[in-house]
Amino acid sequence: MSKRAKNYQLSGLYETDGKTSEILEQSIKRLNYASLLTNDWLALTNEIEKISNISSLEMTKNTEIESKLAAMGTNTSGTLWDSDKCLDSLRILVENHKVNILLWAIRDLKEFMRSPGFMDQVGAFATKIGKSVDEVLAKIDHFEFDLGLIIKRLFEHVEALQTADLGRLTEHITMILAGILASHYNPDHIELRQEGLVFCYVYGLFKYIEQLNEGQIIQWAIGTSLHKVLVDILVGKSDHFVDAVKQRLLEALGSLADCENMSEVAFTDNQETKIRLVNMRKEVIRDLIVEYPERRPIIRPFLDVIDKYEREIKFPKRK
Repeated sequence: MSKRAKNYQLSGLYETDGKTSEILEQSIKRLNYASLLTNDWLALTNEIEKISNISSLEMTKNTEIESKLAAMGTNTSGTLWDSDKCLDSLRILVENHKVNILLWAIRDLKEFMRSPGFMDQVGAFATKIGKSVDEVLAKIDHFEFDLGLIIKRLFEHVEALQTADLGRLTEHITMILAGILASHYNPDHIELRQEGLVFCYVYGLFKYIEQLNEGQIIQWAIGTSLHKVLVDILVGKSDHFVDAVKQRLLEALGSLADCENMSEVAFTDNQETKIRLVNMRKEVIRDLIVEYPERRPIIRPFLDVIDKYEREIKFPKRK
């Protein structure tokens, strides 16, 4: 584990002094867009880190709550405002209209990280603030990790997606997926990076599609061949993913396969890809189902697609 990743994980052990709500509300109210590698951006990274740490505590607490409610046979679902879970950070972000600030920040960050002059600008900023290049890179990494955690949690709730700029979100998803296909990403701790979290955003969009702008989402998905892009990533790139990211990718594909407006699209027209999917079903996907049995219903629609390909391979149509 790299030093930067270890430090990030340790930050999840953040302990509050009984003033969590006050810290949270103050940090969220101070959130404003800031240009990258500026003093305002440094201030923004500090606020994002505080919110992310509190959000991590909420996630830990929610695991305990879900276990207790499940034992009682109580449904743990609900809106941001009537759930039994700890969702203060998400609720306050939505109420204060900060979702798009986070979305703009992560999109601009990833564009900047892929720009030709990225390292030169990092070096200049490090000199300006009296830090090493490694220290600035660590700050950038933490910023991406913290933003990713918060946005992932937000997009698990339709109320947050309903306030998001869907055009900017879908553009961001398209950019990240293209980068994965082109291998333009850092594979180190991918589960914390946008390349590992982007599949969660796709899943959220299609899980709640009927409560969002369905026409806009479908037009984007078909126009960018989202279904085929995800299959190409599964077949060609997922060997480098940790299991958690592979599972997220399968859940994204499952949500697409379960969408009525995507029922007539072909996830692939390539025979070799179909064979590869069938083989993955027997190997990689089978193991993931064992590891995440409670998530099987989510990927079941995509498993049906693979089963269809297997039948086509075994019983080809005569010409």
